[in-house]
Amino acid sequence: SPIKADLTGGLPRPTSTWPSWRPRRASRCRQRRPSTRTPRPLAPSPRCRRRPGFTPAPPPQWDDLDVDPADLVVIVGGREIGPYGSSRTRFEMEVENELS
Repeated sequence: SPIKADLTGGLPRPTSTWPSWRPRRASRCRQRRPSTRTPRPLAPSPRCRRRPGFTPAPPPQWDDLDVDPADLVVIVGGREIGPYGSSRTRFEMEVENELS
């Protein structure tokens, strides 16, 4: 059965507090002036630089499909999309290397 979970972190729904925000936002927009500062480019974070000595993993070797792609039906759900459709069929190909 589906699992229903509240993942908002305790934040209220926007519709419940939106009317109280509207007057304050309108007054701030009227008071705001354009910035006179020139934006400066940011340097990349040291965390995003590659570490020396790191070698990427080789790409996986996939077997050829024995079906015509025109005959495949792809069902997309749960925001997952890929060459094998759903997470179930992708899992089958990763583990068993064949579709049921």
